[in-house]
Amino acid sequence: MIHPDLPGVVVTLDVASQDLPEYDEDDIDNIPSRTCVKYVEAISGAEFGIAIRFDGEQLTHINDRLLLRVQFDGRSAGGRSFDTRQMRQPTRFTKQGVVSNTGDGRVVQAMMFSELTINEGIPDAGLFGKLGDLGTIRVNVFETVIEQLPPPKKAKKSSRSVKKAKEDATTDLKTILPLIPNGLVSEKTLKGQALTHQAALGPPKLLEGIGRSIAQPTTREVRKGPPLATYLFKYRSLAALQALHIMPRTPSPVPLEERPVEELSIDEMRELVTRQRAKEASQADRRVKQEFKRERRVDDGDVEVVGPVSKKARMSNAIGVVDLSFDD
Repeated sequence: MIHPDLPGVVVTLDVASQDLPEYDEDDIDNIPSRTCVKYVEAISGAEFGIAIRFDGEQLTHINDRLLLRVQFDGRSAGGRSFDTRQMRQPTRFTKQGVVSNTGDGRVVQAMMFSELTINEGIPDAGLFGKLGDLGTIRVNVFETVIEQLPPPKKAKKSSRSVKKAKEDATTDLKTILPLIPNGLVSEKTLKGQALTHQAALGPPKLLEGIGRSIAQPTTREVRKGPPLATYLFKYRSLAALQALHIMPRTPSPVPLEERPVEELSIDEMRELVTRQRAKEASQADRRVKQEFKRERRVDDGDVEVVGPVSKKARMSNAIGVVDLSFDD
């Protein structure tokens, strides 16, 4: 996706190292300012990432520092910063997962599409007002600066503070659970919205050689204002995209009988011959049955009409015989 307010930056969704095809949003009147919207197809269980490419010749912020912040279904999923040196490289950067701190070290969890199970049950009151961002992946791009932090004050750590720090380190995973943990949602809760999937995280995998960061930071990254641009991806199933007329429906295949013979493969020609033979056999069998209904031979060799009697024949049978002879 290319944003008109931020030329030189291309943001896409990555699945299996390929950019997902994007489809335009028809309702352009309700799109917020500085926001581009595209639809993408969600494939159940597929892992996705956020890919970004820079064009240094077009990027007006080439000498600045940019920060990408990712949200899926309205919840923060981390981000990544880029400096001038990185933005001058013709490289496709990809954010493949969400990194979190745990008591055992830093872990990464893959982002994936998880299909919803929609039923006709009682609406979940706990979900009311929380589904506005369901089915969306939002990427905000900010301009930032690096600021120095004042030296930290030395303080003696008690055993209680160490325990509290370890507990805090394990809370990161809890804040990014699926919006609907069991994936079950009532159709009435959705209120007619064509929502089919939610974003979920895979099992945590320990980042080898990278322990939990315990060093005190000396700098911080500060945003200089609102997002320069917002990239909004709406993900839906193929059937939902077709129902919304975002994607064309799959056309029905042309029957073999209507296709030019020279375009048929060997297997298709064999199938066509088999169908024609079956059709001819069926027609021949039907003709035999019709002939049998019209005529049936009886034991004495005469022919007995067993079909329906015509109106003309019924009228002729109703006419009596009049004797026109006179007695002398």
